Amino acid sequence: MSSPISDVLALRASLVPVDNLLGAWFIGLIISSIIFGISCLQVYLYYTQHCARDGKFLKCFVAVLLVLDTLHLTLISISFYRDAVTNFGDFVQLNTVPWTLLAQTPVGVLLSTMIQLFYAYRIRTLSNGSPYMPVLIFVFSLVELALGVVYMHNGLQLKFFTRAREDLPFSASALASEVACDVLITGSTIYYLLRNKSDFKATNRAINILVAYTINSGALSLFFAICTLITCLTSTKTLIFAPFFFVLVRRESA
Repeated sequence: MSSPISDVLALRASLVPVDNLLGAWFIGLIISSIIFGISCLQVYLYYTQHCARDGKFLKCFVAVLLVLDTLHLTLISISFYRDAVTNFGDFVQLNTVPWTLLAQTPVGVLLSTMIQLFYAYRIRTLSNGSPYMPVLIFVFSLVELALGVVYMHNGLQLKFFTRAREDLPFSASALASEVACDVLITGSTIYYLLRNKSDFKATNRAINILVAYTINSGALSLFFAICTLITCLTSTKTLIFAPFFFVLVRRESA
């Protein structure tokens, strides 16, 4: 015979998978905060030691990235506080998606898009002005941004985590565009760097270092993008994808 306490616990578990929502959310918030701190340190070092030869556009670009990064972390924190503190124990509210959690998606995608467009510009420079690969990256990046906005709009209509599957085509397509951008950026950067090798050992050594950095950075971004896509497809009614997504947008800005 079951006790009242066990009945309550069973009911709670059936209503909302707290570990898969608040737990994953909390892990993503912690990791995001750590990476945000690293980004702040990098921005500080940039403005104090490395920006002397850069133009106003690049300096403003870095500042806008930091503002978007701050806004993204703020939205994540506000939405987590709303469910973990303000509505503590309210399992009906826990199953509803706060607008701040939905709003962080286009903000994060915009942050990612700006980085991807910067990489596209850099690839255009490496390719001596060839427009083909940068345009392709540009298209995939804008598609991802548009789908991120649609995802937020539809999420405001659906309201509940249990109806997240209805918004799956848009989120999956946006993440697929992210994966495509990462592959194009990494592959084309490596190709153009290797193509610029010369007979000078010092130059080749520097290119090899850049290639190794590109492979490591691209592989890490691609890993988080694929993990986000897989968990989004397989766990549609949870936030298991959130730690990967939160890190993904920060990984590209760090």
